[in-house]
Amino acid sequence: MRHVCVLVAVMAVAVSAGGDEPQKPSADDDLKALQGHWTFVGPKANAYSFVFDGKAVTFSSSGPAASLPRAKAVPFEIEGADGKRVLKLDEQKAPEGIGRAISYRLDGDRLVLTITDGEKGAREYKLARRKQDKN
Repeated sequence: MRHVCVLVAVMAVAVSAGGDEPQKPSADDDLKALQGHWTFVGPKANAYSFVFDGKAVTFSSSGPAASLPRAKAVPFEIEGADGKRVLKLDEQKAPEGIGRAISYRLDGDRLVLTITDGEKGAREYKLARRKQDKN
């Protein structure tokens, strides 16, 4: 009888442990999920592209009021800050108009970037993965 009680207690602990919150993705998981071509069409038909290739991202924009010059690939690292993920860009290679630290979150096939610029404050961009880059 004692063995049965111990077995029941162990099973109860195992079942209750299954109710914990799911583990958050690691920085490596995020890096894999970021890979590919992400686009955003903003006001006045300006289009913005972010292409992640390994640990580098290339920014570009087009349209009547395009604000980003085509940049070379900018190296980045993924860091955590205040419970959020941040892309820390190489300060020497990041284009003007892009913050050196960009907060982000992945939401399914959407990438939500929050770019903080001293003059304009924080701006949020919701990008979609290019269709041919979807799994």
